[in-house]
Amino acid sequence: MAGRGVTVDFNANIARFTSSIDKISNDLSKFQSSADRVSKNVNSVLSNIGVGIRVGDRSAIGAGSFVGGQGGVSIGEDVIIGPGVRIFSENHNYDSLERPIRTQGETRLGVTIEDDCWIGASALILDGVTVGNGCVIAAGAVVTKDVPAFSVVAGVPARVIRSRRQGEESMLPADSAVDRSVLPLPIGRARQEGQ
Repeated sequence: MAGRGVTVDFNANIARFTSSIDKISNDLSKFQSSADRVSKNVNSVLSNIGVGIRVGDRSAIGAGSFVGGQGGVSIGEDVIIGPGVRIFSENHNYDSLERPIRTQGETRLGVTIEDDCWIGASALILDGVTVGNGCVIAAGAVVTKDVPAFSVVAGVPARVIRSRRQGEESMLPADSAVDRSVLPLPIGRARQEGQ
């Protein structure tokens, strides 16, 4: 389901994995990009059809991105998804050494990207992740855990490097390995030597 003003750039792959091929084609016709081309791939070897994708108003998905909707992907309003981003809402089970991984089934927790986020080029967001409102995901980051609202994350695996809200460094998770030297200071307070 696409909101108003949604842009999907050249060669982005929107893989809803719903039960109807006609529905996939019809829904994707809403995603017309400036290049007037959207990949409409349907994988004929799917054995377990998934949930689908919801894209909010005025959001954009960059060129060469992949959004896999098997476990459900919800993208909020005013979200910028850069080129080459990969979003996976499914993970393969692999606990048994007696059976091939491909026969062990999947785990589908889904991915949620809340409103007003910027997902940088080539970032990877894995199944089970919620990206909170107003977050920035750095280019190339691999997001494996939930991201608190108004955070900036970077790295492999992605870690919170700062908050976008001034004076809220104390609200960041204790285990986020935050470089506190890059956090913004409250207005009117200068950084002093040794702080």
